[in-house]
Amino acid sequence: MDGADRAKAVLDLVREHVAVVANTQLVDPATTFADLGLDSLAAVELRNRLARATGFRLPSTLVFDYPTPRAVADFVTSALGTRSAPSSLERISGALRQIETLLTSLTDEDDRESARATLSRFEAEMRAQLGSKQDEATALDSVTDDELFDLVDEEFGSF
Repeated sequence: MDGADRAKAVLDLVREHVAVVANTQLVDPATTFADLGLDSLAAVELRNRLARATGFRLPSTLVFDYPTPRAVADFVTSALGTRSAPSSLERISGALRQIETLLTSLTDEDDRESARATLSRFEAEMRAQLGSKQDEATALDSVTDDELFDLVDEEFGSF
């Protein structure tokens, strides 16, 4: 993403998490966290959610040092600017952390069941794409202790 798109995406992410923590629908980027009613406990929750979502270690005084969603987003965006491009694994890990955060916010049992079914389909697709590597790992899980010791003896000789 270029700078403007990155800044907008980070601001949207911050606003989304602030809305969940503050239990509100809309979050004006210029509204202070105090005006949104965030207490110390909510400030910690917000910092932890943003840390999981971004993969950054954020200061415990985040909402006090950066008292608005825009200020927090600017801080995170500037931190992104000093970091090299994330690897594929880092991007996947970040996306999974965001999914985890969203899943923990589900309160409706039907939504949870739908999410569970979607994740099961995704897991099945990933297993199919991994192919034989996954099959080998699964096969190893089903090996008995005696079979495993026999294999070790066969490969390396008995001790």
